[in-house]
Amino acid sequence: MKKHEPQTRVTEGMVSTFVTLDEGCRAQSQRVIDAQFEEDVLSSAKEAFRQRAQMLLQLGRLKMDEMIQSDFSIGKKELEERTKEWE
Repeated sequence: MKKHEPQTRVTEGMVSTFVTLDEGCRAQSQRVIDAQFEEDVLSSAKEAFRQRAQMLLQLGRLKMDEMIQSDFSIGKKELEERTKEWE
C-alpha cells in the first residue's frame, strides 16, 4: 500500500515566483520595458518638433511684420512700376 504524500497547495506567491523565474516571461517583460522607453523617447521628439515648428512659424510672422513696417518694403505703386519694366 502506498502512502499518500501530502499535497502542496499552490499559492499566489508560488505562481508569482514561477512566472518571474520563467525565461520567456522575463524576456517579454523586458520587451515591454524597452517599448515603453522607446515610446517615451519618440513622444519627446514629437513634442520637440511640434514646438520647433511653432517657433519657426512665429519667427516667420515676426519677419514678415518687420518687412511690412520697414523702409525696405515696396509700396504697391512701386511694385507696379517695377513689374511693368519686366514686361
